[in-house]
Amino acid sequence: MLYVREHEKNLRLQFSHLDKNKDGKVDLEELIDAFKDLGIAVEVNEARKLLQRMDTDGSLSISYNEWRDFLLLAPSTDIHGLVKFWRHSTSFLKQTTSSTS
Repeated sequence: MLYVREHEKNLRLQFSHLDKNKDGKVDLEELIDAFKDLGIAVEVNEARKLLQRMDTDGSLSISYNEWRDFLLLAPSTDIHGLVKFWRHSTSFLKQTTSSTS
């Protein structure tokens, strides 16, 4: 239980860094800017897919709850590890969708 609380605390901190305008949501522009700040190259289409993967309510933005629910079981708590987990899960989803088509 302590691990989960600590992980949630780190997720909250990472989310607050991404949410530049402090409106409680991360939109596509903030997401792209965050990747750029981290020195991670991301194309707009990839960023959009990453955002859509977490965006469960279709708002075209990520709330903290969507962020937490998606990343709570991620094996890492640092932002680079979270990005790697996020990208991997998105490419896995794409492969799964392709193989069922």
